[in-house]
Amino acid sequence: MNKHEGSNIHPDVFKLMVDKMRHGVVLTDPNKLIIYVNPAFTELTGYSLAELSGKNPGILRSGKHDKSFYDHLWNEVYTNGHWQGEIWNRRKDGELIAEWQNIYSLLDESGQVQYFASIFTDISENKRLESALKRGMYIDGLTGVNNRRYFNEKIEQKIKESIQSNQSITLMMIDIDFFKRYNDHYGHLQGDQCLIQVASALSSCLQTGEKLSRFGGEEFVLFLPGLDQQSLLEATNRFLNGVRQLKLPHEDSPVLDTVTVSIGAAFITPDQSLSQTEVLELADQALYQAKEKGRNRAISINYKLQ
Repeated sequence: MNKHEGSNIHPDVFKLMVDKMRHGVVLTDPNKLIIYVNPAFTELTGYSLAELSGKNPGILRSGKHDKSFYDHLWNEVYTNGHWQGEIWNRRKDGELIAEWQNIYSLLDESGQVQYFASIFTDISENKRLESALKRGMYIDGLTGVNNRRYFNEKIEQKIKESIQSNQSITLMMIDIDFFKRYNDHYGHLQGDQCLIQVASALSSCLQTGEKLSRFGGEEFVLFLPGLDQQSLLEATNRFLNGVRQLKLPHEDSPVLDTVTVSIGAAFITPDQSLSQTEVLELADQALYQAKEKGRNRAISINYKLQ
């Protein structure tokens, strides 16, 4: 027999190899109690073998996955002998760690599970980069609020959610009054600063479930779920006053000598089936009316089925 055949390799060689790996490795007995972790595991999670020996790996669970996730995972391991996928765990210091993990069942000669082995790679940095890229896709580069792409992708979802939850939904369009005059008077650089400050003021007025997006130019849009007529009035005043309190000078405005906004709101109840285009048109109509009536005000349209 060749001296290099696997059956003649001393077990210590495998342990040496695993100890040198940069991937985290954990080995448990058939009852899923830890009997070994390699140095990379300790480096990645903060836990030593002395701390985890005899304990279930569930101590690392992050809380980000539900019972059905783990049921599926272990069903794969028991049925196919292997599971691989992305999983979130929690380090000893409480920090979340994203892992690409492979879990194997290791059988004895009779086909019974002798060990479970897990090998994982830390992909947290990849997830952070992925999240940053995704945020960049949906964030307006100037103001830092959500952009039109975000709005376009979410509007249909928001309408469906309002129907499913039997809640009203309001689409609000907010336009800075006489912004072209502002740009002409103060210059485009100052105009950008105006946009940034108005976006910040509107964002500071947001409540739970409300999402603000820059629709384009000087126009912003947002969803407000679950309002009634009274709370809609309070919401529009919240945003109107939020901008007024900035007291940004606007010497060329026929309305006031400070920056103001006009608001158009489309109020939709869950029994009304409207497309996203129809909802946008209603909000735009309301905004047009607010401008026609002198600006620096809000107009809402309560859609009624004919």
